[in-house]
Amino acid sequence: MAGGLAVLLVALLVLPAPLHAAPEREPLTLEALQARAAAPASPNGSATIDLQAFAIDLRAENAEFRDRFYRILQQALARSPVPLGLDLRQSVIQGQLNLAKLGIAPDAETLALTEAERAKLERLRAAEEGTAEAAPQASQERSVALLRGPLDLSEAELQGPVEGNGMLFLQPIRALGTAFAGTVNWSRAHFGGELDFSRASFGETATFAHSTFFASATFRRADFQGNAHFAQAFFHQGASMAHADFGGVADWTQVRWYGQADLAQTNWQDRVLFAKGRFLDEVTLAEATFEGPVTFRGARFNAPVALQGVSLFAQLDFSNAVFARGTYLNVANLAFDANKTRILGDPGAIGRAISVPTLQGNESVLRNLVFNFRSLEQVQDANWLEYQTQRLRLAQIAERWAGTPLAQRWHWKRVREAVQWLGLSVLLLLSQYGTNVGLVVSVGILGAAYFAVLFWFLDRWRRRRPAAILPGRQETACMALSFGLVSALSLLALVRSAEQPVLTLACLGAMVLPVPLLLVARLYRQGRYHDMLDVTYLVEDGSARQLRLLVVRLPIIPKFYFYRDHFTPIRCDRRWGWLNYYDFSFNNLLKLGFNDIRLRDQHLPGTVSALVWYQWGLGSLYIGLLIWTLSRTIPGLNLLLYLG
Repeated sequence: MAGGLAVLLVALLVLPAPLHAAPEREPLTLEALQARAAAPASPNGSATIDLQAFAIDLRAENAEFRDRFYRILQQALARSPVPLGLDLRQSVIQGQLNLAKLGIAPDAETLALTEAERAKLERLRAAEEGTAEAAPQASQERSVALLRGPLDLSEAELQGPVEGNGMLFLQPIRALGTAFAGTVNWSRAHFGGELDFSRASFGETATFAHSTFFASATFRRADFQGNAHFAQAFFHQGASMAHADFGGVADWTQVRWYGQADLAQTNWQDRVLFAKGRFLDEVTLAEATFEGPVTFRGARFNAPVALQGVSLFAQLDFSNAVFARGTYLNVANLAFDANKTRILGDPGAIGRAISVPTLQGNESVLRNLVFNFRSLEQVQDANWLEYQTQRLRLAQIAERWAGTPLAQRWHWKRVREAVQWLGLSVLLLLSQYGTNVGLVVSVGILGAAYFAVLFWFLDRWRRRRPAAILPGRQETACMALSFGLVSALSLLALVRSAEQPVLTLACLGAMVLPVPLLLVARLYRQGRYHDMLDVTYLVEDGSARQLRLLVVRLPIIPKFYFYRDHFTPIRCDRRWGWLNYYDFSFNNLLKLGFNDIRLRDQHLPGTVSALVWYQWGLGSLYIGLLIWTLSRTIPGLNLLLYLG
């Protein structure tokens, strides 16, 4: 028994005390308070009333001490010829701490301030007036009281409410690791110095509404267990809330951020309101977690918003948000369930604001976003994201190809990738991957007009000698003017709808220029000496004149002789005869026309036949592209195609 007691005694002497055991605080007496107020310490070169590590009782049952506490400190702070700080580090304060009773009354400000303090106060008021001009909702109320010196509440424990409503703080406030057990009211306050609430905990509602932060504000790793109200606050130098936890409703409505808003790795457990906010610098929400709905309705962003690695468990709303030019939402590695979570925004705007740097690691993100907007029937946004996905895929293929050694580029896998890159490039340039009907139509009309002029030239410009077979001047003028008008309108539509109009025109030119021009050059170099040289190559079925789709129609009449009775040569001697060439070209390329116009099957140069078949083949590909694009841009067909 004696041996066991000895071992226990040794253990108690050797083992350290518990790490979180709070040391005993010495109760603050009036004598100690008066002595410390009369003889401020200067630990860092600035005069400070040192009240750290005290137990301060400001409860109602200790009213006499409370009243004298405020009176002694207020007189010491007000009468000091230099700014006097207040050090309450590691203190335990019971009852309400009313900071307004420690400040200078507004009518006595100019009597106690130094020249440097007056200059700083004027700068703050000038900045506040500028803020009020930019934001009419800014508060114009004068401060209730002014605290001249710095305030240090680091590692203090405030067991009651803290009241700082309407105060003006000229110097920094430090509250590192401070525990605020009661409500905190700093609404309509003006903070002229740096504010640091790192690792602070707020047990109940914390209110900073209508407050102005002229210097940087730091709430890193702060714990807001109750609601947090920052509505209509102004952050002139930005704020850092990184790693902070918000357990209740976080109200940031109409907040203006003139500096960077660092909200990275924050945890939001309830509703978050950023509605009508103004973000004039970068916003960082990287790796944040939102368990409740988030709204940025009516917000304005003048700089990029970082949403990398954000975890969403409820709705994210960007409705009526305004994104300045060059502003985007970086959603790389965004995690959310597309079946349960909704990302809202204005149709046609939110999709263009979303961006990811690379495709690798973000394919599922883009897929979920596309599903999100398709389920909301915001087809334009879904299609835009799919277009951006394929652009990233194209860049990925090109980067992989460029990194392949020259000796391995002709391996069948690399050749397949090259073919994939080429096909994807064509789809992106001519249709934005099936998402832009206007671009597809403008490309088709431009190509059809070009082939119409080409066919007219081949058919009407036969030879100059010995007997000229040429079109008339009026017909030539009509063809030139019509082609110029159609081309100009098509080019205008193409430039307005294409992301890269020059490359789109180059892609179209690569399809319609080399082969047709080579065939035309070959034909005129060889000459034409066949029978029926003075008869047009085009014939039409005159049995019906109506607008019809001719998807399965072939460009040459059937071989059976009795079909020739149905097809007669087109009338080239009429003033409107040149329109037949547009009709024929539209038949081949767009599969749409008024008349069934085809090539004759007798005395036809092979070069002319090859050219017509070439256009017909391009038309088959084009009509497939057009139908695919229409199916992706019509909401019902688009959703059906996606779900299928």
